[in-house]
Amino acid sequence: MGQVIMQRSKADMLGGSHEEERQKETKVLEYETHTKPVPQNRKLARGKGSRLYLNAEYSKAWTTIANEWKSQSTDSIIDRKIAVQIQFGWPRMDLDSCIKPILDTLQGIAYTNDKQVESLLISRSRKDEIKVQLTEY
Repeated sequence: MGQVIMQRSKADMLGGSHEEERQKETKVLEYETHTKPVPQNRKLARGKGSRLYLNAEYSKAWTTIANEWKSQSTDSIIDRKIAVQIQFGWPRMDLDSCIKPILDTLQGIAYTNDKQVESLLISRSRKDEIKVQLTEY
């Protein structure tokens, strides 16, 4: 996982042969985990200087997932625009409450900043797992 599984240049994809285009490779990275994620439930502490707190269960789960994905990672971080495909299990969980933590967790592991995400496709998986595929373009 987390490795470059396909490298094709734009020139190869377009049938061209311009040397400069050949040097630009397209990376596809994949990550997966079977660790159950926890939605980002925030608690607001009322009073002077109100603050939002993340619960301990959330922090522990996403730290575990980040460590798994770091172990699957290559030294290659994508620094261009990316398309993200996410397959997400756990049918009783809302997809929308776990997408942002997935993107945040991969920041610094697979790509520089989640602002690079130009396309996002999310689908429900039958297995209790998260699979993420990143394609640079």
